[in-house]
Amino acid sequence: MAVAYDEARRRLGPDAIVGVACGARDDGIDVAEHGADYVAFGDFDDPSPTDATIEIAQWWSEIMTVPCVTTGCAGARDASRLAAAGADFIALGAAAWPALATTLRDVAAALAIPASS
Repeated sequence: MAVAYDEARRRLGPDAIVGVACGARDDGIDVAEHGADYVAFGDFDDPSPTDATIEIAQWWSEIMTVPCVTTGCAGARDASRLAAAGADFIALGAAAWPALATTLRDVAAALAIPASS
């Protein structure tokens, strides 16, 4: 993972935001130490966040300063769970895309974000 990050950073330069999707804590720590701007945990194809994704987001938010993106969000309930776990950013998963407008309104309401008209 760190090698892929290093290559992306080399190609994109120091001003680009470069993050890495990681499968395990150790991978995340490794790329964070190499300078990744964020790490992502979970699978975009999961219909909802797994217990493992929630657990790693909780652990990450308590220990690390590099922002954490969590995946697998299909709606407001998932967004609330991921935010409560400490995710800095929440990525909508594949299940959210068919009804995206409704999903975004529900997610914004769940996170108490004022919706714009």
